[in-house]
Amino acid sequence: MIPLEDIPTVALQFATPGAPPGQEVVLQERLAQDRLDFSLESLKVVDDYLEDLRALGEEALFRHSRFTASMGRAGAYIGEVLIKSAPDKFQWISFEEAGESGAPGISPDEPELWWFLTLRQQGDKLTWPINKVLKRIANGEEDSIYGYGRWILNDAKN
Repeated sequence: MIPLEDIPTVALQFATPGAPPGQEVVLQERLAQDRLDFSLESLKVVDDYLEDLRALGEEALFRHSRFTASMGRAGAYIGEVLIKSAPDKFQWISFEEAGESGAPGISPDEPELWWFLTLRQQGDKLTWPINKVLKRIANGEEDSIYGYGRWILNDAKN
């Protein structure tokens, strides 16, 4: 698991071209990184990219050597968009904190993975941007990243 203080850097790695060979995101040429400005609108770019990945098929993606890191970076980027859009409403929390919150499906005995990049939203509400990335790949447009961002930010205002 990456340290919480490194998540903004990981998000920036997703949004910035020029990663060293072997560290770039999967199919980086299909990600319009010049349009990733940490705005809510930029989540449409993430949707387009994930749709391109989806077209490859889940089996091919899961076998790709950089798939896990790429999806983790995408999740970090989405979380950072939420934080930058409403800084007083969201914060990254540790796996342990998520487990202590009593959230369903979180067990303190589970290993710490990218999949548990967790944002706390005002009090006890939690959200997992990386899980949304995986759902978008699995389910397509019905699990839109942009729609998720809009919904989460709207919910945070209430």
